[in-house]
Amino acid sequence: MSQATADRIVETDVLVIGGGIAGPRAAIDAKRHGARVFMIVKGIYGSSGCSLSPSTANSTGPWTDLKKDSVDRQFRNIVIDSRQFMCDQELAKIQAQEGGERLVELERWGMVWDRDAQGKISIFPSGKLFPGMAVIDRWITFGRNGTHAVGPFWTGHGTVDILRDQVNREEIPFIDETIVSDVFVTDNAVTGALAYDYFNCKTLLIKCSAVVIASGDYAQVYYPHTMVSGENSGDGFALAYEAGTQLANMEMFEYIHLHFAYPDSARGKAVLETPSESGGMAYIRNSVGDRFMERYNPKAKELSPMADVALAILQEAKEGRGGPHGGAFLDFRHIPPSVVKRSVPGRFEVIEKLGFDIRKDLIEVYPAVHTTSGGIRINPECHTRVRGLFAAGQVAFAIGDSMVEGATGIVDALIWGKRAGEFAAAYSRSNKRLESNLADVQEKVRLMKVPLEAKSGIPPIKVMRRLQRAMWDGAGIVKSEQSLRKTLEVLEDIRKSMVDQMSTKTKTGIFNHEMREAIEVRHMLTTSEAIVRSSLTRKESRNRFHRSDYPRQDDEHWLRFVIAEKTREGMKITTEPIEFPYIKPGVSP
Repeated sequence: MSQATADRIVETDVLVIGGGIAGPRAAIDAKRHGARVFMIVKGIYGSSGCSLSPSTANSTGPWTDLKKDSVDRQFRNIVIDSRQFMCDQELAKIQAQEGGERLVELERWGMVWDRDAQGKISIFPSGKLFPGMAVIDRWITFGRNGTHAVGPFWTGHGTVDILRDQVNREEIPFIDETIVSDVFVTDNAVTGALAYDYFNCKTLLIKCSAVVIASGDYAQVYYPHTMVSGENSGDGFALAYEAGTQLANMEMFEYIHLHFAYPDSARGKAVLETPSESGGMAYIRNSVGDRFMERYNPKAKELSPMADVALAILQEAKEGRGGPHGGAFLDFRHIPPSVVKRSVPGRFEVIEKLGFDIRKDLIEVYPAVHTTSGGIRINPECHTRVRGLFAAGQVAFAIGDSMVEGATGIVDALIWGKRAGEFAAAYSRSNKRLESNLADVQEKVRLMKVPLEAKSGIPPIKVMRRLQRAMWDGAGIVKSEQSLRKTLEVLEDIRKSMVDQMSTKTKTGIFNHEMREAIEVRHMLTTSEAIVRSSLTRKESRNRFHRSDYPRQDDEHWLRFVIAEKTREGMKITTEPIEFPYIKPGVSP
């Protein structure tokens, strides 16, 4: 292929897209299994993305109290409590079986888990501190010893740092501040990818036989009502969809209920994860001062399930008892500030810096998207139906993170990252790389550069913000047929009237972040369409998926996967019954 197709060409066996936890873990195993590996990171490697944020990790391992817990118990918790049977049980079983080994492995590489006086890995008292969310105490932490705090910790930071060190030991090459725009496929087999190095303003063509997508979730489509990193704009879902594979249950996402509703600069930050995290019991009040959860759940009150509290906040606002920004109010006034500071020092610092005095001020809170549950459909080898295309971590439809089981994100990324790297390497060894179609590559490069070469037009960020507002307003926490169809109309209008009119102000030099945004907009449009069309298809409410026009869970008709895939006619949505090889609905945990 002609060198003129891109500013730089890289030849490798396995391309890994993503630099959080799943991506580096995939790169490490691919290299150890004899493959040449190249890793692309959209942000700054080691200091961007959501993998830095988790405070705990969850699995059964050497720390497990075998009288109370077991691998089988965790498997049942994942299937029944966490996913309410909306999962692939084969993948859930692997998650329960392999999680402990992946966490112990981190210690062998230099990450020392917090331990008790006897030197045993400490179990974090999650069931006590997060009632209704933590199924059983099996969480472990890093960076907590020596403090009296119940959070936050540095488990995500520690995991990312250890994997980065291991990537360096393995001498795996990578490039950061680079976004992948397309994955090339010939005869249903991966041939390479196209990326844009927005720091150096260069196009990059990667020739490879296998690609591992580990680019994180899509929660940025709901900005600013989300706590995720700006890197999580749904790139991987769009790349996989356009390449020809399937997306499953894209309508599903998780949210946390106690985020700052004000000021705007604090949106996306949690005041608390649960009221009891404060060291006492923070109250949740409406605009007339009522602790309204007493009406919705007199027994549990503020410790009701997170979804119930979030829906109650939205209902209070709908009935005119919400705050000025549509939320409810968190009340710490009866808790000594010293208790809150000791319990959640990081959160207390943020509260103070924002100008709140918890001795007298109420803090308006509002639900915000935490992470997503649907994703690229994979088999136990992390392979999609496109040969040579693999996926791992939050972008894959495996287990992901769950606010019920809790703290599963790190373990999910480690397990499926390792598997993706191992099997991608095996695929690349046994399959000769095909050449990408030259005309296809040239056309994709041309499309990528349209905003760069346009003399005038719409700034990409303006297009992005319109899409994000539409997604939150019509496809957010509570939606309906009417709101979803209106959102589809907005997405279609954006596609027809704005996308091709995007233009960057920066044309030369280095660090053209607008070009990254222009590529992200195209990805977000594809991903958002899958979310909305899947939401329209699922006519029920389940877990944290809420339809106001179908408010009840319907196991008879909707224990099904909702599948999105590309056809010549456009996006096709189908449903597929879920298989129950190990645990059938109707059983107890």
